Amino acid sequence: MTPDPSPTAADLRRRAEAVLPSRVLPAGAPVSSTDAQRLLHALQVHQIELEMQNSELQQTRDTLAAVAARYTDLYDFAPVGYLTLGHGGAIVEANLAAAKLLGCERAGLAGRRFAACVADADRHAINRCIGDAFAADVPQICEVLLAANGTPRAVRIEATRSADGAACRVVLHDISARRHQEAEMRLLETCVAQLNDIVLVTDTSPAPAGPRIVFANAACERTTGYSRTELVGQTPRMLQGPGTDRAELARIGAALRRREPVHAELLNSAKDGRAYWIEIDITPVLSAGGVVAHFVSVQRDITERRDVQAQLARQVQALQTSNDELYRFNRAMIDRELRMLELKAQVNALHARLGEPARYAAPADAPAGLTETRL
Repeated sequence: MTPDPSPTAADLRRRAEAVLPSRVLPAGAPVSSTDAQRLLHALQVHQIELEMQNSELQQTRDTLAAVAARYTDLYDFAPVGYLTLGHGGAIVEANLAAAKLLGCERAGLAGRRFAACVADADRHAINRCIGDAFAADVPQICEVLLAANGTPRAVRIEATRSADGAACRVVLHDISARRHQEAEMRLLETCVAQLNDIVLVTDTSPAPAGPRIVFANAACERTTGYSRTELVGQTPRMLQGPGTDRAELARIGAALRRREPVHAELLNSAKDGRAYWIEIDITPVLSAGGVVAHFVSVQRDITERRDVQAQLARQVQALQTSNDELYRFNRAMIDRELRMLELKAQVNALHARLGEPARYAAPADAPAGLTETRL
């Protein structure tokens, strides 16, 4: 059964029926049965062709409608803001993300100048950016603050002229979080830079090259004599000297391979060859995924402390040596005195056996039995 044709196909068929006989037969000529059958067949074929064409057109229209719906969804619910601006900078179209960034209902944005949504200090920059986009074939980029509901939000603007030059397509990227993080990082870097302790940050490059320095503060430059440019990209081994304890280095390396914090004291070497002692604490820093991404090394120059310790050790050794000598001298004097007392006691004993009075008087403070002492 032939399906009912659409109005468009029916109209085409009526027009074809009116035109076809005049093309096939001369005007006023009698129509035979054979000619009528041939005409009917031609009309039926043409009808089917038109119906097939109409079906294809309908499918194409449905496909285009589905694509348009998907495009609309992508446009409206995109995570970044999209605006279409006219030559005067007025908003022609906006998606939901742009309306949210601008702090306004989408319906209220139509006809509003985009520059009015930008903080006063950045309006000149946005006007120049949009103007350059209309004048050039390449995208224009700038960063401005949006004054939405009194809460400034930093956005990155990408403005591109449309193909026909009648409009400007604007993409709004919210970079407020990035700006905040950058500010925090600048503050942290400023604080770290002012520390008297050395701060080194390395990556986790494996052996044999080992970790590479990615950050060094000003204290590191002052202590080592190397500039930050000379340090970044190098391994901390460049700071080790002939006096650095290799066993201690092996202990540190083993701890780092286990991704564990470690504390140590090392004798390092500065750029000019000067040796200096450091007290070092190395801590692994985890990424958001829980993987060790960097090692942070906080080092304190303890050269003066070690020098004082060494000086105190030398003084203690000298005092110990003096004390030993004094002890030996005192011991010798005591032994000599005891020997003299013993000899005097022996002389007195000899005199007593001879019936003579004692030659030496016993000392008043002599301990009892001193005369019986034997060395």
